[in-house]
Parts: sequence; structure tokens; C-alpha cells
Amino acid sequence: MLEPQLEKILYFPSNEITFQPNPDDSPITYKQAERIKEVASNVAGYLGVYHELIQKHIYNKLRVVFCVLRIEDIPQQYYEAALELIDQIKHELCHFNSFLRAINESFAKKILRGDDPWAPSTKTQWCKKFSKDFPDRPDWRKLAKEIQTLKEVKRTPKYRRFNHGYLN
Repeated sequence: MLEPQLEKILYFPSNEITFQPNPDDSPITYKQAERIKEVASNVAGYLGVYHELIQKHIYNKLRVVFCVLRIEDIPQQYYEAALELIDQIKHELCHFNSFLRAINESFAKKILRGDDPWAPSTKTQWCKKFSKDFPDRPDWRKLAKEIQTLKEVKRTPKYRRFNHGYLN
């Protein structure tokens, strides 16, 4: 299970913060509430397909931290703190998104691709090195080995000297 490992990587300090509003505090204005929702929606968009889920969790975080039932009930005096909290969440989401991107890239390279050659670059190298027609049904591994063999031959000192015109 990945969750315990993620908890070691991800730590969000606002999990320990709670604002205790005074019942006499006036709530934020409609415009401020809309601004908070807009900023939260933009931040949630960093994870693309998880936008709606992340947005719900941001709203929940705001309700819990500010001890309110609705976003519109956040006290006026905590409006800036709410925006700062969303900004902290944005930074954490950026780090998390980078983490996810690295996992996806590693999975694609190590699991899906493995030791297989990258077909587009193999074709480009083949066409550049050999003036032969490219096969309709290529054996990509064989072509990559041929290209690699040619590269290794070119690295030998004798080939370099011959290629530059001063072979003994």
C-alpha cells in the first residue's frame, strides 16, 4: 500500500491549524466568497482530471480550518488567511504533481518500455545512417542493435584515424 509511504513524503502544516471564529464576526462578502472559490478552482485544476475531487477537498479544508459550515460563512477577518491557505495548498499540489509526473515517467520508461528501443528515434537514426529503404514491418530490436553496433565501430581509434585521413 502506497499511503504510508506518501505520508512520509507529504506533510501539510495546516493540518494542525484551526481558527476559532467569534459568533459575532461578520462573514465574507459574496464577492470574496466567489474569489475564494475561483482561486480554489484554479488551484484544483493543477491535477487536471482530479479537478473536482481536489476542489471538494480544498473546500472541506477551508470549512474545517475556519470552523464553518459553508465557504460563505468564513469570517471577514480570516479572508486573507483563507487565500493564504489556498496558496499553501497550491504549492503542495505543485510538488505533488511533480511527484506524480516522475512516477508516471518512471513507470512508462521502466515497466512499459523496458529495454525496448524507442521506435521514432530508431527509424530516424536508421534513415540517417543507411540509405536503404526502411522496412515495412521492422524488427525494431534488430535495427537498434545494428545502429548500436555501427556506433561502437565508429568509437574505435582505428576507425577514427581512418575517418580523419591519418590511418597508419
